Order: sequence, then structure tokens, then C-alpha cells
Amino acid sequence: MREIEFRGRMVTGEWVYGDLTHDLPDSTVYYKDGITCRIHWQEESARCNAPVIDETVGQYTGVKDKNGKEIYEGDVIKWQSKEPFESEIIMPVVFHNGCFATVSCCGHTQLCWCGYIKDGLEIIGNIYENPELLKGGK
Repeated sequence: MREIEFRGRMVTGEWVYGDLTHDLPDSTVYYKDGITCRIHWQEESARCNAPVIDETVGQYTGVKDKNGKEIYEGDVIKWQSKEPFESEIIMPVVFHNGCFATVSCCGHTQLCWCGYIKDGLEIIGNIYENPELLKGGK
């Protein structure tokens, strides 16, 4: 069975990982559409939760990069292509038409979670903290 996990960034800049829930805003945090996104997780004997910025919430794709790091929606990945010629491609991970996919530099959405292509993926940042990675035409 596929592991379902989310991550989100708190206003402090810290990332939290766990289950995603939506609830009414509390007195200190208010996000768009009047909904607060929260990530819940378990730490030893305590259940923890934190409000996160809703635009930063991304789901775990079920795939790890070549270094064993979990790939989430919103990550920026690098792929070393060997065929038909060697090249380096940098792409963001998105959820598109019910699938996790990448958007190439040409703006086309491409599925890449099958076969050999996932073996060479490497996370180099994310679209929230490193938007400059997507500039430059790679």
C-alpha cells in the first residue's frame, strides 16, 4: 500500500510532515477561504499539530530520489538524461490530472514516475524556498 503523507511550511519557515486536515481558523492564524491547513503528527506519546501556509502543502509522491530522500509535490528535481544524448533537466513536481508529474522547461507536463527515469532523480530544492532554480532555461 502507498504511504500517504503531506508536508507544509509553518510561518516560522520550519517544515512539518504528517496528515493534512482543514479546520476553521483560530484566533491567531487565518488563511485563504477561511480555512486553516494543519499538519498532524505523532511524537512519542503526544499528538502534535501545526498550522501551515496552505500554498506550501504538498503530498508525498511515493518515490524517493537517488539519495533516498522522499519526493513531495513542490520539490524541484534534477534529472541526468543519458539518451538520446546526455543532458541535465531541472523540473518542479506537480499533481496533474490525477498523477504526480514534472513540468519540463518547455512548459509541457510529463509523467516520469515509471521505469528507469525515477532512478536518476535528485531533489535540489523546492518551489517555495528556491524559485530561482526554475529560472534560466534548463
